[in-house]
Amino acid sequence: MDTKNNKSTRDMIIEQAKHLFNDKGYSRVTMRDIAAASATSLGNLTHHFHSKADLISVIFQRSQEGLTRILEERLRQGDSYPYNLQKVYDVFLLAEQRAKDNAWYWRNLTEIVNGYPLIAEQEGRARSTVIEYYITAFRALKTDGVLRSDVTDEQYQALALTLVQLMNTWYQNGSLTSDAENCKFCYSENCIYLLYPYLTDKGRLEYKEIISGMGVQKND
Repeated sequence: MDTKNNKSTRDMIIEQAKHLFNDKGYSRVTMRDIAAASATSLGNLTHHFHSKADLISVIFQRSQEGLTRILEERLRQGDSYPYNLQKVYDVFLLAEQRAKDNAWYWRNLTEIVNGYPLIAEQEGRARSTVIEYYITAFRALKTDGVLRSDVTDEQYQALALTLVQLMNTWYQNGSLTSDAENCKFCYSENCIYLLYPYLTDKGRLEYKEIISGMGVQKND
């Protein structure tokens, strides 16, 4: 089988596995289920992925690639990257969409990271990258007069940790939905609301532009 066909089969397996995990829960899905949904044999499936753990690890890596790549690129630019509140909010949106696309993972996060040490390691690295990004962004926004200067760096670090922890608890506790209209308390919205007390007058002008784009009125 040539490289193109190999890639096509591999991608189909991944997509079908994600659908099954989201619909049935990852613990209830077998390799035979995935092979049947992918219209391939069990032998061909195990040629691409030796076990369900291998498959889950690849799916997790792919789910992290987009967001992690964006954040790492911004961090590499250091002080030259032009941070603003809208770009931080856009990261909230990206994180939310990544979670919606992989609802099964977040609903079973504790069980997965406890059962698969490699994924736990990958999750830890991804989490650290997001925290580092928030801390760096907050420092830049504080310098630029968007965030309050009377709040200490340690307090902003605590805020960064809170935002990341919020995602884990939010989706594990059943708040995750793929239907934005039925999401009364979406992760991205709540993150931007949490930032409001830390904003200066300049920051609140940027905040109002973001809120206006969301079509809601909060904290005016």
